[in-house]
Amino acid sequence: MKLADMGHFWVGLEHKKMPYGTVLAGQMYVQYMIPAQVRHPYPIVLVHGGGGSMLHYMGIGEQIRVGALLRAGRISSLSRRSSGPRSRAVSS
Repeated sequence: MKLADMGHFWVGLEHKKMPYGTVLAGQMYVQYMIPAQVRHPYPIVLVHGGGGSMLHYMGIGEQIRVGALLRAGRISSLSRRSSGPRSRAVSS
């Protein structure tokens, strides 16, 4: 499978002052993958809402597999809720 592009970005990022320092709040981490040959005009956006780490999107178990979407020529984006594993504190 060949990709034209892949990357990640954050949306909704806010700095919140706490007694122990500054933390990031309200953010969502988004990872995207664009296949070399796009055959569908609209992307598939998978929004993670559980307590896991999105491994079920990567082909573990019987869930949706991102690789299958990319091979079908669909742009795919994966997002994590703000309290997920990529949320972390920022020192003040």
